[in-house]
Amino acid sequence: MKIFPCFDIIQTKIGSIRIEYSANGIKKITLPIKPDYRSANKDDIYANTNKFKILKINPLYIDLIDYFEGKNKDFSNYQIDLSTFSYFAKLVLNLCRKIPYGKTKSYQWIAKNINSPLSYRAVGQVLAKNPCPIIIPCHRVVSKQGKVTGYLGKEKKIDLKKYFLNLESYF
Repeated sequence: MKIFPCFDIIQTKIGSIRIEYSANGIKKITLPIKPDYRSANKDDIYANTNKFKILKINPLYIDLIDYFEGKNKDFSNYQIDLSTFSYFAKLVLNLCRKIPYGKTKSYQWIAKNINSPLSYRAVGQVLAKNPCPIIIPCHRVVSKQGKVTGYLGKEKKIDLKKYFLNLESYF
């Protein structure tokens, strides 16, 4: 029996990712503070990792590792715990989750599609607090001009956002 909250740490091509769980699902994903993009090019990054062993532990691990190998992964079947978020934030995050791999949408598009067309800045504020990047792919949200703008709020990880978009062959 698991006691919640709990967490796991997995190694990816850009560094360690922390995954926190609650009884209601995935609560938070923390990306590396200083991603190591250089290691993303190493073929032997998983030399000490047994992918089959990981698969038996948690399918999310293997999906994340595959994602970082450039494979189109569908994370929609993973339950996310958004219980502490407002109704508006849940609308934004759930719609963002539906943006397909390799595609982008604008903040304005999200605002219009949640029937709040003037709230594109509020959409940006919600996405800045996205608890589960990659699974809720806020990196796929760009300005209406198609420019890559903020990522993960005050941390301003624009390079990481560009990395994910490049990984998905957006550029």
